[in-house]
Amino acid sequence: SFDSHHERAEQLFRVTTTSARCPVPLGPILETQIAGIEKSCRMIFTTSGSRFIVSDSVGNLFEENGYYVDSTFLDMFTFDWVGVKPDKPLQQPDEVVITKRLAEKYFENGNALNKQLVFANNYLQEKVYQIVGVIENLPHNSQFNFDLLLPFSKYGSAESTLWTNNLV
Repeated sequence: SFDSHHERAEQLFRVTTTSARCPVPLGPILETQIAGIEKSCRMIFTTSGSRFIVSDSVGNLFEENGYYVDSTFLDMFTFDWVGVKPDKPLQQPDEVVITKRLAEKYFENGNALNKQLVFANNYLQEKVYQIVGVIENLPHNSQFNFDLLLPFSKYGSAESTLWTNNLV
């Protein structure tokens, strides 16, 4: 079945509304207000679906699948790491975790750890992120469809306390 490969699969629950999205403050509120909830994780696609614009070493632009996630995402879900798993990935706003597929696409021999990945926004302004971890490619029986993870704090409404109009 889908996502049963995660070590704590029986402890993971997805909270959604009828639109399959939840208000930004819901995860942290659930953690503090309901006994038994150990961690929560917010995740969201980019505003353009689930694509990030990434530049290669010669300036070619590619669209890549990715999510903004809370750092707890990598604690709650199990992924196989290429090399060493970082101690606290996605704690800093300029960090990114990528899949082996992306590492091999953008870096010779797939050696991407501690290298930089350049992102462009819709206005082609560049932002540089430090690759702090590489995970194996996702299994086909996963609800997740990403090749990169960015800190949720980089999402425009990450600190919102509104319960409407800011959904994740």
